[in-house]
Amino acid sequence: MIVTTKNIPLSKILRQVIREEKVVEDKEYPVLGIHWYAKGLYIKYVKKGHEIKAKKLYVVRKGDFVYSRLFAWKGSFALVPVELDGCYVSDEFPCFEVDESKINPRYLMYFFTNEKLWEQSLELSEGSTGISRNRLKVDKFLSFEIPLPSLEIQNKVVEKLDLTVNLLKRLDDLKEEFNNDLFALKNQILHEAVQGKLVEQDPRDEPATVLLKRIREEKERLIKENKIKKEKPLPPISPEEIPYELPKGWEWVRLGEITSVQGGKRVPKGYTLLDEPTDHVYIRVSDMKNGTIVTSDLKYISDEVYEIIKDYTISKDDLYITIAGTIGQVGTVPDELDGMNLTENAAKIIVVLINKHYLKYVLSSNLLQQQFVDKVNQVAQPKLALKRIKMAVIPLPPINEQLRIVNKIEEMLYAAELLEKHYVDVAQEYKRLMQVMLAEAFQNRSS
Repeated sequence: MIVTTKNIPLSKILRQVIREEKVVEDKEYPVLGIHWYAKGLYIKYVKKGHEIKAKKLYVVRKGDFVYSRLFAWKGSFALVPVELDGCYVSDEFPCFEVDESKINPRYLMYFFTNEKLWEQSLELSEGSTGISRNRLKVDKFLSFEIPLPSLEIQNKVVEKLDLTVNLLKRLDDLKEEFNNDLFALKNQILHEAVQGKLVEQDPRDEPATVLLKRIREEKERLIKENKIKKEKPLPPISPEEIPYELPKGWEWVRLGEITSVQGGKRVPKGYTLLDEPTDHVYIRVSDMKNGTIVTSDLKYISDEVYEIIKDYTISKDDLYITIAGTIGQVGTVPDELDGMNLTENAAKIIVVLINKHYLKYVLSSNLLQQQFVDKVNQVAQPKLALKRIKMAVIPLPPINEQLRIVNKIEEMLYAAELLEKHYVDVAQEYKRLMQVMLAEAFQNRSS
């Protein structure tokens, strides 16, 4: 789509118009602003004349071209749509009639979506109070040159660019729907997993009752070695707490029966976390994202503070669960953060003889998340009590089936991530194509 033409200045196709009106106290004025990046006009406010400081405002009409003197360098260029006909702008927004016998207004607007033109606007802006107050004067603006082929060619250019823009808008419209569908798909995968419907049962698997016995014995050993604390027995699970029937060989258990749940610790009052790295990372809820702990913005504590809260660390073999701010988010701990300190707004779940990743997925399912939501303390700052976490009821499959479930979940989630990546790639390719088409359309190729 190469346009063979010569450049002409904007002064040949735009004529400045000044429809000045004195502000009247009792009249209502819808005053416009311009979105950056050539995203169009919007009603900035509607005020009575006595509420407006300016003595004069300027009327715009449908089809007018308007730009912002202050923010031309941010792409503040727009055409007035029919629904904003008769609205007002301040004197910071020069207004022009477009000579439609020479140029398609849509062709003109596409010209002003060029980021290089915005950069040129910045270079030509003048002022003495810094970049934020520099203004692009009308004479400099009208000196811009635009490739101007015949109207027939302009219309073809606009038609092709409109097609691409519409596809991009459709992709944006579908983005939320796509994300919702993807979220629902992931939830459905976890839902089927905790119901025992994701993989086939193997009658040769050792039943969960045997695993549960070993877990109890292992917890007793850890208590004797002072690795976990001895706790009061949890009450039996009542029939009302059981949401559905489990496959043969599975068992309903309380989370506290098969794990040890321990809280983190706040730093001493008045202490500020450090940006400078030390040997002691202080893991915050804000670091806990996407089922792991991100390391891009870690905070640290001194040796002195570590000595005060050294008993409140988390291991790479544990899971974390957020209990304040963001409630119920679960994830694993990267190896490099093994033994680091844990915020009081999260707890660690010490896993005993079960598959850590199975537990992470089951705790992330709606079955468990709903239990956490139902048990959050309804106070000014809701917090999930450790006792409530321990009381949560979860399905426990045989150990071999836990591994099969994890493998299947990760296989399906990987496929979902590929689908998501494909969607993103398609959207990016359309945006790249749009830039190529714009560059090609307005490249000056004089004959």
